[in-house]
Amino acid sequence: MKQPPAGPKLQNRTTVTAMDPIAVSHLEAAKGLALQLASRTGRKVYMVGGQVRDRICPPVINEFSGEIDIDLVTGATPQQIIGVLPYAKYTTAVFPRTIVSDEISIATFRGYVNGFQGGFPPPMLNDLPEQIALGFDAQGRDFTVNALYEDIETGEILDPLSGLKDAEDGVLRACASDPAVTFMGLKQTMMRAIRFACNNELILAPEVANALYRCSKYYTCIKCMDTDYKGCPQHQGRTKESLWFADWPLTIKTLLKTMGGANPGRAVRLLRKTGLLRRIAPELITPVGGWSQLEFALDTTKSMSGERMLASLINACTVRYGRRSDDVATKVLLRFCLPRSA
Repeated sequence: MKQPPAGPKLQNRTTVTAMDPIAVSHLEAAKGLALQLASRTGRKVYMVGGQVRDRICPPVINEFSGEIDIDLVTGATPQQIIGVLPYAKYTTAVFPRTIVSDEISIATFRGYVNGFQGGFPPPMLNDLPEQIALGFDAQGRDFTVNALYEDIETGEILDPLSGLKDAEDGVLRACASDPAVTFMGLKQTMMRAIRFACNNELILAPEVANALYRCSKYYTCIKCMDTDYKGCPQHQGRTKESLWFADWPLTIKTLLKTMGGANPGRAVRLLRKTGLLRRIAPELITPVGGWSQLEFALDTTKSMSGERMLASLINACTVRYGRRSDDVATKVLLRFCLPRSA
């Protein structure tokens, strides 16, 4: 495999907006841990994912979410990481990684090599040359803008899948040649695609938009959830394993982040066009005045939290003949754990 090229230092590529002081302190702590780990294990440590993506193409949000996720990746094994950081804990929840704190986690390079055809978790690649392992690791990530690796020591960006160019072009492109493979492997990635497109103001690549439309019908089935996964008329004869059930708490978390961004109306439009809105809230009807009017109203509303935005959407789409269907509105609001709006 061709070695990924080293890009320019991050601060030379974009103007980094003012960060929350707490986030800065966590970043400094993560860099300190990374340097300690690199020194003790002889393996480089890279920052990857949201912290790099959001400085390359800064998200437009209405409010600070209060959440700080710092993802590090290295060629060191979990045993080596815990040997240096004995208070860390290894887990396979969500994906295999070593948890250092609520904000910081460290993963070992993983990938689909040597005939590996899928399954969980994918094999660790700690025995491969570092940059080759990094290239395989990048192929297993969801989108190219999330496959940018910042060298903690030098600040350089390794860009094995041209994520920098996609960020500059304003395009959200999948790491896999067929995005449906990514969506099938992790259902939550469908909602993440909507979130990144709206919050980071990216355009869905044609193949990503097409795969979203094709795969959305396999997303969380609310009717099946309401019947304790025993099936619904729409899915009679199909087993739980044949349906791609998503983790509902993660669905809510991602949806609130998306609705709390600067483009909630666009988010609703993409959720409708891809078919995802029918999966997570099939009770919603065409609002009075039509969808376009509601989406415009949501996009022009400022400084509202994701919870308030989502509540506004639900209330607007549970009105029949000029009167709100309170039982439907209550049911959907409770599904998303939202308080009733005035």
